[in-house]
Amino acid sequence: MRGITFSEFSGGQNVDMFLHAPETMPGTPMQEAIKTAVTIREKYTKDIYVWCDYSVQHMYSQLAMQAFKMAGIDFKAAIPILSNNLSKRENECTIAYCESRNIPYELFYIDVPALFDGPDFLYWGEHFPTTQPQMTIVGQFFDLLPDCCLVYPGFMMHVSNSEWTRSKNNGFMPFVPHATQEHAAAHAGLEYTNFQEHYVNMYSSWFFTQSYSEVFKMATQEFVDNAPHRYYQYEMRTIKQAGFDIKPTTQKLIGIELLKSFFGHDKYDKELRQKLMPYGPLTMKYASLQYTVKVDTKLKDMLETYYETNFEFLNKLF
Repeated sequence: MRGITFSEFSGGQNVDMFLHAPETMPGTPMQEAIKTAVTIREKYTKDIYVWCDYSVQHMYSQLAMQAFKMAGIDFKAAIPILSNNLSKRENECTIAYCESRNIPYELFYIDVPALFDGPDFLYWGEHFPTTQPQMTIVGQFFDLLPDCCLVYPGFMMHVSNSEWTRSKNNGFMPFVPHATQEHAAAHAGLEYTNFQEHYVNMYSSWFFTQSYSEVFKMATQEFVDNAPHRYYQYEMRTIKQAGFDIKPTTQKLIGIELLKSFFGHDKYDKELRQKLMPYGPLTMKYASLQYTVKVDTKLKDMLETYYETNFEFLNKLF
């Protein structure tokens, strides 16, 4: 079972994100990561490539790669190299990680200005589909990959004790659904899976860790500083506490921030985004920026039993 599923996407309207419960209490994130690696190998037939992203996901890529290594499963790291040093810091970090741990890797070079000024920009705008220029880079990356099973590292679900988040989403702060990316991978002929979101035991195992207990048990606050850099530190701490051997970069700066800085606001937002706007209606088949997180009643029961606490804010259930 997947960790999360969604109600039907329709015209950009609000969708329900269903946060599922495992059949039984999950093991530690390390134990569940190894089990997830084994499940992926058993489920998919093609050679496994772990996507080593050029943004914050490099930590999760390392987590997935460690799991495959510990499970004794062959794989390669797939590392997109963006031109103009747009991914230099993350690339150097990932390559050093792989070389120091004898992990085989392949590099996939992407000329970003040439992509943005060429026909593939609109091609992936339509077939991803997307209105975000940076996502056309993902489409180009998919095209460069061999016929393989691509493992997207995914993210853990964030939690917050802000009054707004708890009243709207049970205190959970998910990322925008990756259904468009899943569609684009299928369009490119790849097998594709999300190491976190597609596996309920892996996804839910984080909820029973030290970092999450601290937030779950906090009293509701009227305002919480949810700055992205704070999440980066939170994720690093949580992953390290779970025993994973990760090599994070010195600071968080996701690809879109670097792209905007390199191309400038007028080029990136006014010109490139406008070119992709005709594909907006297509994205509504796979995505929505408005969603409500609903929690499986069984998962609420698990959390309250484990923490011996009544989580009254978990009140949007199914």
